[in-house]
Amino acid sequence: MIRVKKFIKQILFRLMNIYLSIRKDDSNVHSADILLIRLDSLGDYILFRNFISELRNSSRFTNCKITLLGNINWKELAENLDGKYIDKFIWIDVNNTLMNLKKRFVFLNEISKQKFQYLINPAISRSFYTDDSIAKVSNSNLKIGCTGDYANSSVFQKKKSDDYYDELIKIDDIMKFEFYRNKEFFEKLLRKKIDIDKPFINISEKKIEEFSNKDYALIVPGAGNPKRQWNMENFGAVIKHLLNEYNMEIYITGTKLEKNLVDRLIEINKSDRVHSLVGNIDSMKLAQIIKRAKIMVSNETGPVHFAALLNIKTICISTGNTLYRFNPYPEEISSSIKYIYPEIIKENLNNQEKLKKFWMGSDLEIDLIDRKEVIKEIDNILS
Repeated sequence: MIRVKKFIKQILFRLMNIYLSIRKDDSNVHSADILLIRLDSLGDYILFRNFISELRNSSRFTNCKITLLGNINWKELAENLDGKYIDKFIWIDVNNTLMNLKKRFVFLNEISKQKFQYLINPAISRSFYTDDSIAKVSNSNLKIGCTGDYANSSVFQKKKSDDYYDELIKIDDIMKFEFYRNKEFFEKLLRKKIDIDKPFINISEKKIEEFSNKDYALIVPGAGNPKRQWNMENFGAVIKHLLNEYNMEIYITGTKLEKNLVDRLIEINKSDRVHSLVGNIDSMKLAQIIKRAKIMVSNETGPVHFAALLNIKTICISTGNTLYRFNPYPEEISSSIKYIYPEIIKENLNNQEKLKKFWMGSDLEIDLIDRKEVIKEIDNILS
């Protein structure tokens, strides 16, 4: 029954896309505006954002105004750090809006009414029901995307959505870190060499009173996929070790949907030195809190990318999901992240050929990772 409902919903999504694309006004667009789409997660944004200034100042898009259609999860960060390059922001709660029939229609209908000279979708792993659907209905003269891969779309879906674009930029198929793939896309888009060797982020030294003058550890127990979430009992043991051996304050962060995980950890470690940040911080404040942390222990998720660029000592517990693409960080970009993988990955990390199946994902059990190994690495960092 669930599969039938999902199939019907997908059919309705496609019919909606067709209807909105047919009824939109296809008259010439006279503005020199760009609709730049970026709907994926915080980590994806961090590894992409340094190229926005290059787009803004490029000779190919001279005098173009940029509208960024972005994921609301990194709204505050983008507005604070990149507002000087963006003329207008459109924010969307991707799952809440685009996966709901009524909200989806209202949003896509509104997008279809706006005229742009260019649509640029730099996502390498395009998604048929999100960014590709927006490209389908958008009233833009020239739609540019990436040839991409099949991480978020089936072969049929990708073949279909390739036709939504007027120009598809092909990037190399070799396994390399996402920042370098983004750089390749923008160099080919802008038709020039880009002199940015690694991603960077400038977070102000602004003090947050609650976090001043104290040593604290930051714990990140959630992840985009439950299969990438280390067991809460393991995280609980890590917190206990930090409390007993290092007398540290503990802050646990996560999205509102991860509140149950944070509450569970607080229940496991009943202490007035263990604090929840769920619902109290935005993406900008999270970056500032990470910057002042003594150590962070996290699953493989967005905050790890902050820590890498801010040079914060971090232990990342990972199944090796999208190995070499998002993890581990290349040494020339950051050496502050210590990744702890299941044994098969740890033993063969320098053999890309043997581990290439993890490039598109991992089905390894994350709880194969022993808490003792994580605690040992904490001691190596803090002792």
